[in-house]
This record gives sequence, C-alpha cells and structure tokens, in this order.
Amino acid sequence: MKILIPPSEGKNTNINTNIIYSNIRSKNTFYFLEEYRDLIFRYLENMNKLKKSEIEKILSVKGENLDIALKSNMNIKNSECIRSKELYTGTMFKYIDYKNFNVKQTDFYDENVIIFSGLFGLLSPKDFIPNYKLKSNTTLPNFKKIDIYWKNIITNYLISLQKKELIIDLLTNTHRNMYDQKKCNTFKIDFYEQKNNIIKKSGHNSKKYRGIFINEIIKNKVSSFTELKKISIDNLYFLDEKSDESKNYSYLIKEK
Repeated sequence: MKILIPPSEGKNTNINTNIIYSNIRSKNTFYFLEEYRDLIFRYLENMNKLKKSEIEKILSVKGENLDIALKSNMNIKNSECIRSKELYTGTMFKYIDYKNFNVKQTDFYDENVIIFSGLFGLLSPKDFIPNYKLKSNTTLPNFKKIDIYWKNIITNYLISLQKKELIIDLLTNTHRNMYDQKKCNTFKIDFYEQKNNIIKKSGHNSKKYRGIFINEIIKNKVSSFTELKKISIDNLYFLDEKSDESKNYSYLIKEK
C-alpha cells in the first residue's frame, strides 16, 4: 500500500544539522526527480530579478516572511536539511504524531507514505530537504503552473506503481491536481461537515482528521480495503451517500 498525503505550509525553521541538500539528495527516495526539480531550483535562484510585487504574488507572502522565503528558495542546494517528516509542522502532521510510532510503525510510515510537494514533486517522510516556500498551485511567470509541471511526471509514476500497490489518496483537492485522476487508479478518502443541513467538504477540520486517519493506518499497518474500512475514529462517521466503495470512502466529521 502507498498513501498519498499533502505537505503543510507550517514548517520547522530550526534546522541545524550540517546536512547540505546538494550532498544528500542522491540518497533520497525520489532521486530520479532531481532533473525536474533542478529546473524549478534554477528559476527560484534568479527570483530576485523579478519585481517585489511579482514575488509577493508568486509566494503569497509579504514583509519579513517574504525575505525569509526568498532567502530559502534562492539557496535550496546549499541549505541545511532535515527529514521531511520533521520539516512539516502543520495540523495534519501534528495529528499523524510520528514521534510516538514504534520502530515497525516508523518503518511502515517511511516506506509507504508519499508526500506531494510543489517544489520536490514527491517525497518520502525520511527524505532530507531544506526549508522552502512554493505552493503546488503557484504559477511561475515564463515557466509553468507548478501542478501542471508535475502532472505527467507524477501520473506516469503512479501508473507504474498501481500495477503492484494499492494507492490511498488522502490529498487535498489542490494537490490532487498534481496527477491525472482519470488515468490513475487511486482510492480517495474525503472528509465532510454538515452545516445548516448541507453536507460540504470539510475545510480546516479535515487537516486534523486526515492526520488522525493516517495515524490509524500506520499504527495498524493497514494494507487492504477491508482493513481500511474497519478504522474507527471518534467523531468520524462513514458517509454512505458520498462513498463509492470501488473509488472512495467519505466520512462526516461530527464533533460534540
């Protein structure tokens, strides 16, 4: 089984490892993507040549945060790294709670989870990467929209993967645009909430329950649809009307 998950905007800025990306990248899981990453790296290295207003629009940040993001993006290859599971600090990763996995669970997490990233394409939780700022729905002027750039590359990888693996998609809609959903046989997990008697896709709350759901998959080392459906989480209810058991499971979040 492979589990597709999004990254997070929140990142660990306390990186002091003396592990430099250019020295470690050949040992990362998806090293075959480096030639595609390098094209984005080169674009970002020259980003200071753009107008400040253009950079603000591209990176969706201003002021001090813009300076930090620009500095990180322009020096990716020579920056210090930590494992991606340590870099991402958003709500979902908080609830994945990998630090409390035992050795076997950690191995299962590292080997079966694939993180989608606007800059790196695909990552394993154990891969070493530096801090960066680039959303997957970003358009780089005179280059490409990032999700479109990665789409064929990731689609081809998933097509080859699906011949031997069950692929569980726990991505956000934004990150699902990074692969061709019609060509890939992935099984999607979605989260909904009910407001004013209307059932809609959950927003921020889905980050929490996505993390909890992933935690349960890892702790139980789920490897089949049967095991997947047995997952039971407080405040999470199977939503028959939004589920197609050949394509997706949907859950309704009902917090007390």
